[in-house]
Amino acid sequence: MITSCRQEDALTELERAVTQQHVIDKPIDQLVDDIKKREQLGSTEIYPGIMMPHINEPYVNQTTVVVTRFTQQAKLLGHSGIRAAIFVLTNGATDALAEFMHLLVDPRPFEYLLDRHHTNADVKNYFIKGGEN
Repeated sequence: MITSCRQEDALTELERAVTQQHVIDKPIDQLVDDIKKREQLGSTEIYPGIMMPHINEPYVNQTTVVVTRFTQQAKLLGHSGIRAAIFVLTNGATDALAEFMHLLVDPRPFEYLLDRHHTNADVKNYFIKGGEN
């Protein structure tokens, strides 16, 4: 969980977190560039106020989902009013990714993510458990 409010901070924190967890190796700068390139192809806003920037690149060591919640509306990747971002990093489709994407067919996970009454730990557990409280 990342809780930055500025685009630059969120993307820097994303890079730092996935590098520390060995999700990606060098070159680190490529991750942010690839996310920005993907967004230029078309908006990844999947629900009002929620973006899901995603990349499929060979330098990603393991499929990883990083959820970012903002304490206030933020500008992210050229979009205003963003309250959360779900970054999906992969080097190919996996069963775990398919299960996660299936969860997002229903609007309830988005509403849960945006509800400020839920702590970051609550949100993390909610997504890990596949939508169960």
